[in-house]
Amino acid sequence: PTQSPTISAETRLFLIQELVKDVFNTTAWQNPDTPEAQALAWVALEDEHQVDVSDERDRLIQRYILGMIYFSTSGNEWTETFEFVSSDDECNWSGAVQCDADGKVTHIDLKDNGLTGSLPLVEISKLNHLESLVVGNNDLSGVIPTVIGEMTSLTKLDLAKCKLRGSLPDSLFT
Repeated sequence: PTQSPTISAETRLFLIQELVKDVFNTTAWQNPDTPEAQALAWVALEDEHQVDVSDERDRLIQRYILGMIYFSTSGNEWTETFEFVSSDDECNWSGAVQCDADGKVTHIDLKDNGLTGSLPLVEISKLNHLESLVVGNNDLSGVIPTVIGEMTSLTKLDLAKCKLRGSLPDSLFT
């Protein structure tokens, strides 16, 4: 899907911010150096895939979250980039991302790939169809948020050998 060529970059950015402001921490967008602002700029201004703002809110959110993963974990230094933040459809990003027939992300596998920094687990928890998140054996830090327990589709979670603090919510085991 492509955006109408008549929409300006500023209008596209504004429309995307309006569409997703109730889902994400918008105060982080004010500082252009944050992963949130970098992911927003990529989706709104740099992404050549140009998901249609008018009718693909879920796809915009999905690409934003994947962009957050990339920018939060020094994606430009990963062992393998898997075409993250490329113009290709995210479901075609070289095997690290898998989707169902409706184009919803169901699997993310970035194990042992040189990720550093803080994994945006709060944002990842908004991928409602995610069944498998495999990011073990990376230099990831931060706190495991309780919201991860609300991921009802999640059946596989690999955070082994990461420096994450906290406990996994009991709801993940029921």
